[in-house]
Amino acid sequence: MSIFDFFQRVPEISAEEVRRCIEQCRPDAYVLLDVRQPAEYEADHLPGAINIPISELQAHLHELPLNKKILVY
Repeated sequence: MSIFDFFQRVPEISAEEVRRCIEQCRPDAYVLLDVRQPAEYEADHLPGAINIPISELQAHLHELPLNKKILVY
């Protein structure tokens, strides 16, 4: 599986739309994926987000669930 097989292009959504999704969806229905560098993640991140730097994403695709929305930032 390549990174291109895993993700489908979707429209961008605003921060407000993400906030509504987080507030209205069950926490087990989505994953917050922070693709910034670890130092940026440590400085500040959304509660519950997991950090996989974009440069390491290909190697960690198997860690992401296929049955949940993945909100990437």
